[in-house]
Amino acid sequence: MLTPEIIHLVKQSIFTLTFTRKNIEFQSISSDISCFTEHQNC
Repeated sequence: MLTPEIIHLVKQSIFTLTFTRKNIEFQSISSDISCFTEHQNC
């Protein structure tokens, strides 16, 4: 049985997962850019 509370929790967890994934991708891209601009071995 899907109650409004369960639906809300599922939506919240999906949002959190999506946000975390985007954040990880952003950090990865940022580190790549800094390596490229600073000519460091990464």
